[in-house]
Amino acid sequence: MDRQARQEEDKLLLLYIVSRMGAMEEQSLERFVMENGLMDYLNVRLAVGELAESGLFQPLNEEEGRVLLISPAGMQALEYMQTRLPYSKRAQVDELCAAWRARLLKEKQVMAQYMPHPGGCIARLYYQEENARMADISLELPDTESAKRLCRAWEEDTARLYNELLRALGVRET
Repeated sequence: MDRQARQEEDKLLLLYIVSRMGAMEEQSLERFVMENGLMDYLNVRLAVGELAESGLFQPLNEEEGRVLLISPAGMQALEYMQTRLPYSKRAQVDELCAAWRARLLKEKQVMAQYMPHPGGCIARLYYQEENARMADISLELPDTESAKRLCRAWEEDTARLYNELLRALGVRET
């Protein structure tokens, strides 16, 4: 496949993904294609830029981490040219979308970060349901390894840990 045909396929792939996923943060779209081996970083950045410049992607805001939406012109172009995107890639994207929707939703609801500082490390744990902040906790830990373990545990089992915290604080009975 020559370079121009590859670039066109990359753009069609991105249009297809956003049409199936709905509005996506630019960073999430990049992760979707790179983690699934669909494109490399440089090609993603170039294709997203060209799609936005040509009006086929419509940004919902101009801030860092902007959200991309496929424009009416983008939908029309995709409908017209979709068959140029190999069926195997369309099927792969369709299969990946459900898992990625759940993953992106969870990422918006659960966050765990750590920041080393002199004498230890601070871990910040966050949990949100719909638009209600359920927990936002900062803990100072003795070292980075402890903070990493805590963050990993929070991300893997947020609901159980949140409920245990409430029980320990006497908010909920066992």
